[in-house]
Amino acid sequence: MVAYTPDIYDVFYSASKDPFPHTKTSPVASHEDSLLCKDTPENQALIKKLNDAI
Repeated sequence: MVAYTPDIYDVFYSASKDPFPHTKTSPVASHEDSLLCKDTPENQALIKKLNDAI
């Protein structure tokens, strides 16, 4: 499941509401992401590529 609302500020604006107050130190939501896949050489390479990028 993906919980992402890129248009949230447009919604706030159209509803004449102030955006959720937040800062980098106090985000609206914070969670660790994860990825689950079958253990194959191709997927191991994908995970390595992702980990290297992070």
